[in-house]
Amino acid sequence: SSSSSSSSSGGMCDAIRSGRVPVSPSTECLRHEARDGVAFDVARISPPLGPAAESAEAVVLIAGEEEERGGDDDGRGGDDGSDLASRWRKKEKNSRRRGDWYDRSDLNASILHLIKRLGSAEDCPWLAKTVFVVSPVAAEASGSWIPSDGSQFPILASVAEAFVASYTGETTGGGGVRPLPPEFTSPMIRSVLVLSDVVEREPKTTNRSSTTTTDV
Repeated sequence: SSSSSSSSSGGMCDAIRSGRVPVSPSTECLRHEARDGVAFDVARISPPLGPAAESAEAVVLIAGEEEERGGDDDGRGGDDGSDLASRWRKKEKNSRRRGDWYDRSDLNASILHLIKRLGSAEDCPWLAKTVFVVSPVAAEASGSWIPSDGSQFPILASVAEAFVASYTGETTGGGGVRPLPPEFTSPMIRSVLVLSDVVEREPKTTNRSSTTTTDV
C-alpha cells in the first residue's frame, strides 16, 4: 500500500495518536508517500456534528518547517569556532528536530491544538466543511528518501503540488504520483492554505524565524 499508518516517530500522525493533546477519535490520520522525495502526514477532520453536517467541500491546510536554500550553515559561529552562543543554538535546533513533532516548533504545537478544536462540537459547532491538515514528513522519519540537497524536509510547494495530485488522482509533470485512499478524496477542495515555518541559513550562523505565507 502506498499509504500507511506508520509507527515511525516524529510525524504529525504520531503526535495525534500519542494523546498528548486529546483529539477527537473521529479525526483520521495517515502517512502518504506521494512519490520519491515527497512524503507527508494528512489528517482528516470531519464536521463535528456528524453525517447531518457532512459537506461536499473541503479546506486544506499545509503547514510545516522549510529550510531556506543556499548559504553555509556549519554552526561554528565565528571564524575560530569560538561563538558558543551560535553553537548552542544549533545544538538546541538539532535536539528539537530529533524530538517529538509537537515540540519541534510553535507552529506544530499550534496546528495540533487547532486539530483538537476543529474536531470538537463544543468549540466549532459551525464547521460545515471537511478540513485536511497536511504536514511534511522529515527524511529521518520517513526512512525511505533523502533529499539531494541534504535538507530534512521537502519544499512545501512540492508537498502542496503532490497532495493535490494525490487527491485528484492526476499525474503532474509526468511523475508517478501515488493516489490517496478513496476515503480521503471525497469532498471537493475549495481552498488550499500554506503556512511555512522557515529556517533561515546564513554564512557561519543559523537564525530561526517564523514566516507565515498564505496561498489561496
